[in-house]
Amino acid sequence: MNTITMTPQEESLFLALLRTALWKESFEPSKFKSARWNVIVEHLMRQSVPALGAEVALKYKDELNIPQDQVLMLTKLVGYVFKENLLQNEDLVKVFTHLQQNSFHPILLKGQCNASYYPNPLTRACGDIDVYIGPSDYDKARICIDGLIGKKASTEAKEIIKDYEFHFGHSKVELHRIALEWVSPFISKKGNAFIAEWLHGIKSLESLSINGYNVSVPHVQFNVLYVFMHLWHHLVEWGLGLRQIMDWTMLLHSAYKNQLIDNQRLYSDLQNLGLLKPWQLVGTVAVEKLGLPKEEFPFYNEKLLSKLPCLWNLLLEEGNFGQYGERVGGSNSPLVVAKKVLGIVRRFGRLCKLTPRYALYSLYFFTYTSLQKIFGYYYPKH
Repeated sequence: MNTITMTPQEESLFLALLRTALWKESFEPSKFKSARWNVIVEHLMRQSVPALGAEVALKYKDELNIPQDQVLMLTKLVGYVFKENLLQNEDLVKVFTHLQQNSFHPILLKGQCNASYYPNPLTRACGDIDVYIGPSDYDKARICIDGLIGKKASTEAKEIIKDYEFHFGHSKVELHRIALEWVSPFISKKGNAFIAEWLHGIKSLESLSINGYNVSVPHVQFNVLYVFMHLWHHLVEWGLGLRQIMDWTMLLHSAYKNQLIDNQRLYSDLQNLGLLKPWQLVGTVAVEKLGLPKEEFPFYNEKLLSKLPCLWNLLLEEGNFGQYGERVGGSNSPLVVAKKVLGIVRRFGRLCKLTPRYALYSLYFFTYTSLQKIFGYYYPKH
């Protein structure tokens, strides 16, 4: 793997920066006198959490003896993430306004909805703008969007099984026909019913103000599980970064603080979808690494702490969406393909240590999506 390994002290510093950003904990720079700041910055970027860590580091740049070139890099990262958030919020409002003015009912998933749970939403690194429209209105909404983005952008857009992907302004936007592809083929029917219950019922939605404009977002009861299902899907399929687990962590914290979760209903849903153990497994990262209080995490299971080192190392090595893992990048030469296959086999072995059942699902999903790409994963343009 293309891995830059942190020393134990550097890892402690890395986590202290993030926990201070999330919880406003006291930060003691005297504990961290020696660190390779190029390595710290590299991991902040790999995990897609650059501004969170950088903002704290810059407050203590002198005490931490941060080299001037790394101070400049950290400053640029904070400014870049702030700017991207401001631009994306503008694009988001324009897309939602256009859809709503044409009688559609878009729902904002993930992204800027998750950012709203952070102490400073502008420090969360932007991803795509995920707009759920649902299967019944999808085709008409796609045509409506083409009218907004223009002929050139619509020609460059692409349509895949679950969404219509296009660029608008400074942002990549995904118009979702379905909210999630399921890792396990055995829970897709139950999972789709769960999503339909919450996203197709107007009473279940909430409102979030972005730039003074109200957009519809999922109910917190649904969202804590949906955000988890999304991150678990990526962890099993390709890989996962800390940004997604942080999103989930901050959502759980907000839900606990405001008493918005029905734990009995949540437990029932987790059991019904076969996700209780995965939920508890990733919860060890939220609690032990990111600092979420145990009482704020529903159904915490200390018996799974023995698996935390394996999961944590996988997260650090593969980075955001697994883009630093062995299975991605490079050419299609026989040697590179052979290395990718070996990487898949190795990752299967590591997943088996964490969750044997989902390790098998990962092979199923990888084979399934590979065949889709070979035989027409992308739909023809309408």
